[in-house]
Amino acid sequence: MKQPVAILLLLVYLFTGTTLQQLQRAPVLLEHYQEHKAMTPHISIAGFLSMHYLSGAVKDADYARDMQLPYKSADQVSAPGPVVFIPPVLTELTLREPQFSLGPFPIPNDVGNPVKVAGSIWQPPKHC
Repeated sequence: MKQPVAILLLLVYLFTGTTLQQLQRAPVLLEHYQEHKAMTPHISIAGFLSMHYLSGAVKDADYARDMQLPYKSADQVSAPGPVVFIPPVLTELTLREPQFSLGPFPIPNDVGNPVKVAGSIWQPPKHC
């Protein structure tokens, strides 16, 4: 019972942030990697992913093919995002330097001393 529920929850989690269209583009990613591997045999999968996802939008000879890769274009994005409120006017904060005193510290009255307060209301048990 736990395994089907876990699989269901995993699928719900994956498909709420990832559209099926992006998952359908996964074979294109592998094919495009094979194309790059044929042109430059020493390229690694990490180098390929870095070239296509971390280097920005480089318009080279295979730009149209690059745009077919998953998560390269923003068509039909359906991931919910947090709503962020940014105030239109930024207020200026002025910070004051803290002032330290090296003089004697005042000792408060012992009016609020809990021992004295508790002693005045506490009464020992009486023998009947």
